[in-house]
Amino acid sequence: MGLREDARKELAIRALETIHEEKKKSLMSFISFYFQEENNRTFDDNWHYHVIEKKLQEVMEWKCTRLMINIPPGSGKTEIITKCFPVWALGNCPEKQIIATGYSASLTQRYGSEARDYYKSETFRRVFPRSPTIREDQDTKGLWRNEVWGQYLATGAGGSITGNRENIFIIDDPIKPEDAESDLMRSKINNWYENTVISRLFSPIKDAIIIIMQRTHEDDLCGFLMERERTGVGEKWDKIILPAIAEEWDW
Repeated sequence: MGLREDARKELAIRALETIHEEKKKSLMSFISFYFQEENNRTFDDNWHYHVIEKKLQEVMEWKCTRLMINIPPGSGKTEIITKCFPVWALGNCPEKQIIATGYSASLTQRYGSEARDYYKSETFRRVFPRSPTIREDQDTKGLWRNEVWGQYLATGAGGSITGNRENIFIIDDPIKPEDAESDLMRSKINNWYENTVISRLFSPIKDAIIIIMQRTHEDDLCGFLMERERTGVGEKWDKIILPAIAEEWDW
């Protein structure tokens, strides 16, 4: 009886995997499906999401290890990259360890809590039926971890992350726009990147850093890193730059 039950369960899992194969392969397909099933509304798709999706897929394939995305507020960057992408990534690679940071620890932890809800949802379980569950002793909005030690850690930018190493390090708006004029605040974030962020990767060569932010100053974190790249002393970055006002029009 036990063997028959196991066989039925395996057949049911395989059927779900076949039905939802596209959502497993495509981040945007997964997000659209999730919004429809869990929120009962259509996800407002746009071309720039697919540009971002392509690069995030390259992150998963170890083809892109340094990704910089400059995009104006209200463009869905946090929903796509900080909330949904880590969940989809853990569905495909349950052992991934991911950290998300932003200028506000409490705000980033709220994103982490919402990402955890995505992971726990019935919709996620249908797309990724073999995914391990979240450990009961590691289930908070700031840190949640599954049974194979894949995890999502949410904290503030600029602080210490002692004892944690990651495969994907997400930096989502590391500085408030109103703080961007402060030399002290910009230097704090730029120094934090150099002294802390890279050292928190398991492999600085193989693992990925994703920075998503609106540009706030010529010497903000992205400006700082692009200048270092330009002068040959910094890392090379893949870049997606979407200005708030298009400089060219294609009618």
